[in-house]
Amino acid sequence: MTSDFDPYHKWLGISPAEQPPSHYRLLGISEFESDPQVIEAAADRQLTFLRKQQLGQHQHAANDLLNEVTRARRVLLKPDSKSEYDATLTSTTAKGTQQTAIGRLASLPPVAIWAGSGVVVLVVLAGIISFALPARTPVAPPTDAAASLPAEPVKPTIANAEPTTVEKPKPSQPPQGPVVAHLDPKPLSIPKPEKSKPVRLPPTRPMPATPSPSETEPKPPARVPTRTPSTPSPVKPTEVPAVAVTKAAVPEQATQNEAKKTIKSDLKDEYAQAKKPAAKVELATVLIAKSKEQRAADAQMFVMLTEALDLAADGGDSAIAQQAIGELENRFSVRPFELKLRLLSATVSTAKSPDEATLLLTKYSDLAEESAKAQDYATAIKAMTAAISSLIKPAFRLQKEYARQEAKRYTAYQEAYLVAKTAEEKLATEPTDPEASLTWGRFLCCYQESWETGLPLLAQSDDKVWKSLAERELNKPTESAALLQLGDDWLKAGDKEKDPIHFQTRERANLAWEAALESASDEEEPKLAKQVDQRTAKLFDKSLASAKGDITGVPLIGTEPLDPGSEFTIEFWVATTSVEGMLVTKQFSSTDSSVQLRLSLRRAGEDPRFHLETVSGDGGGGSETSNTISDGHWHHVALVVTDSSMNLFIDGRSVAKQPLRSGNGLQSASPWRLGSGRRSPYLSGQFGRVRISNVVRYTETFSPQKQFRRDLSTLYLR
Repeated sequence: MTSDFDPYHKWLGISPAEQPPSHYRLLGISEFESDPQVIEAAADRQLTFLRKQQLGQHQHAANDLLNEVTRARRVLLKPDSKSEYDATLTSTTAKGTQQTAIGRLASLPPVAIWAGSGVVVLVVLAGIISFALPARTPVAPPTDAAASLPAEPVKPTIANAEPTTVEKPKPSQPPQGPVVAHLDPKPLSIPKPEKSKPVRLPPTRPMPATPSPSETEPKPPARVPTRTPSTPSPVKPTEVPAVAVTKAAVPEQATQNEAKKTIKSDLKDEYAQAKKPAAKVELATVLIAKSKEQRAADAQMFVMLTEALDLAADGGDSAIAQQAIGELENRFSVRPFELKLRLLSATVSTAKSPDEATLLLTKYSDLAEESAKAQDYATAIKAMTAAISSLIKPAFRLQKEYARQEAKRYTAYQEAYLVAKTAEEKLATEPTDPEASLTWGRFLCCYQESWETGLPLLAQSDDKVWKSLAERELNKPTESAALLQLGDDWLKAGDKEKDPIHFQTRERANLAWEAALESASDEEEPKLAKQVDQRTAKLFDKSLASAKGDITGVPLIGTEPLDPGSEFTIEFWVATTSVEGMLVTKQFSSTDSSVQLRLSLRRAGEDPRFHLETVSGDGGGGSETSNTISDGHWHHVALVVTDSSMNLFIDGRSVAKQPLRSGNGLQSASPWRLGSGRRSPYLSGQFGRVRISNVVRYTETFSPQKQFRRDLSTLYLR
């Protein structure tokens, strides 16, 4: 993010003093909100607004915030991760309150009291201290080994049991106090569904907040006016200049082994007693304290800290483990994400239930994303490999396959990075080298999704195609014709490329076409919408191009044994002029008596309507709403099924809701079908991408994606 633009403040109303925000503050809801529907709705509002900002000049910031909101949503909607996060937030808030009280104490001026003809200055410290500081929870006394050492504050962790995302607070950022969860609703206006923005979901990227000291320093309390002409300013403490710490190399393994023998010999009794979790954590604290007694960053310091990391992880204290990681990062040239993976692997166990499998895979996936954004692809690969090893039950086949695909993707990214890294090194000595600019610029844009950094490099390359695209992007065209052409050229540039370049150039093309439609006048819009529809078809899978208007339709091969559970979402893109026919159905054999799910178009007089229904042996129930898609344009259709109802969304807007009668009957071996049914009439038209997910993806108005990305909840994607 640029230093002169604060997206937290400008877009979400989160002042610098409240940054970094809690998950609740980020969503604009009350702290510790327990209603999942409130959390889900708040996240949808934020995502809808932020996606509107992706075509603006702060696209990079919008992408970052989208990732943060998505992560907050995931943490708060999982009961286990939410309870852990709430516990840590409570602890962090209490510490922030204490620090704020101390800050108020330090900022208080001397109390001046007039007495007769002179001024008597009384400083009442004991009373202020007892008033300002909250009651402290009793803690166990330190061990003898650590009694003489200064107290070391324990750094909090993100309480979704995801130690890989914890960052140490910067010295310039004092601990935050209680967060007031109020969000200005003004910027959260729902976009018009007919001009919904495309969605881009880049990998998670942490967003550092850098408020100035003046914004984060606690303000002194208001003073009662006195007859004192002026109050002398408190004396500011002398600032000690920061001393740069030279990081030492990681000691050789043989040296580490010798150091470990010495340490275990010196602390023989402590190691012998460290059998239970509490004793392990206590020993970890002792080792961290002893490491600070070392005069140099040597093998003994390194081993003390790695031992502390392992002991704290075994003892279940992520805060102490993170403290050890922080010390290692400060003193040695370590790979921080490798240490975080070491901690994660020590704190998770083999998954036993589907929920545990999903949570475990989420933790490893988040760490892999962070590692990849830091260009540590080796750790990303190791993280997904560790996830595979923890998913041993046959029932976790889909989760394991996802982890395999992610490991494969990061392996390809690593190969591309090794090539691009050479170009980056060359640019350090020859900043304008055209070939290196092309290689590194393409990597930044398409692998790291850092377009703001990559486009200027592409503009100084000597490749005619990429140079022209970058120059036009940087010139920020506004005319519809220029934007249409820009999108066409992005699509062409990636036609013969592999992912992620293929995906990213198509995404860039779609952004340009949508921008062209946004910039059109009312007179130009109908014609331009048709042109954009024709181009949109090129983004979709050719295998799902058309339904011919017969019983065959488009069967979704591979969905025969698919059981998405009691809650799921099926979504697709469709363009049709039919006023009757089946849009989507779970087609059953003649011997199947399960409940059937149907979404069709049905003419009611001259008024075509959507018909949403469940059908069983004793009849069925359905609901209708006016049809809005039989116009030949591309429309996004999402059918969201819960335990008790079905909700139909068209172009991101809810248009119909139907109660479920008795389950959804989706355990059948018949495949899902698009544009088909048991009897005439049949829908004729074109179908684009389709995705089936085992979660409720949408509850309120949203901006549909043109290109779907596979994630942990994806069961089927074409």
